Order: sequence, then structure tokens, then C-alpha cells
Amino acid sequence: MERKTSSGEASWWFRAVAVLGVLVAAVAVTFGAGFTNGYGTGRQFQVNVGDSPDGATADTFWDAQVIDVPGLSLFSVHCHGRMHYDLQFGSTGPPHSNACYASLGMYGPGSAQLDSYVFLPGTNNALYRCSTGYGHWIYYFGAVIYRPDPSAVASQPPFEISAMLKGHCEVPY
Repeated sequence: MERKTSSGEASWWFRAVAVLGVLVAAVAVTFGAGFTNGYGTGRQFQVNVGDSPDGATADTFWDAQVIDVPGLSLFSVHCHGRMHYDLQFGSTGPPHSNACYASLGMYGPGSAQLDSYVFLPGTNNALYRCSTGYGHWIYYFGAVIYRPDPSAVASQPPFEISAMLKGHCEVPY
């Protein structure tokens, strides 16, 4: 017995595949923009959304990530009992819109950030990202950085993170 497909059933499958295709393309474009510095342009869409009380006391401040993937980041930024969202798309970098951190001089050109983003299973490598002066993230693969054993610190040379970043990020120190 042969089963016939109705046009409504075929239309449903077509819509589902089309929506899935659009979602996969959007994720690929977003990750591509993050990994390639906005496809080599350095372009970034950034907006601060909302301004509302966060319920914290006026002497507290912090940033909290909501979404943080290459090409897209959303952070909640808290300062003096107020909160807003910092949205970046394209060539993303560390959030730098917290007025409390700015008043402490933390967003200067001499700053550097390093994150281990993803550890690669079965290897001794990780995907790192670094930024100087709160600019865009630069992604690269490197050997896993282990903390030195506290008992052996005196016998080992000092841990130089700046030497590990050479060739990947501009190190201001």
C-alpha cells in the first residue's frame, strides 16, 4: 500500500527545514564574525539596553555574562544600584560600559585580558581569547596553562604569561 503525502504535510516539513536552515546560517555568521574580528572589518554593533534598579546597595558594582559566544555577547552591568544590559554583535570584546569600573580607571589602554574559552578534550590544548585595552577578542589555540605547584614555586622561574601571549595579543607590559 502506497502512502500519499498531502500538500499540508509537505509544506510543514519544508517550513521546518527552512527555519532550521536559517538558524544554522545565523549561528554560523555570528560565530564567523566573532572569530574573524567582524570578517576583518573590526565592525561591531553595540548598544546599552534599559536602565533600572537592581535591588543592590549603592556601593556595589559588577558585570555578569548572560550570553558570551564569539560574535555575540550580552552582559548585565550593575553600578550603584542600577542595572543595564550591554549587547555586542560582530567583533565583540570585554564589556566596558560600567561607569563604576571607568571611574577606577580600569578601561585604560594599558589593560590586558586573557580567558581560557574552551578546553579541547583528549588534548593538552585550549581555545584562548585575549584582548588589550578592552578591544576586540582575539581567539587562538595554545597549550593549557597550568598553575604552578605551590611547593615548587621557589625552584621554578617566574610564571610569565606575557611570553605566552606574544604573537597572539599585544601585551602592554
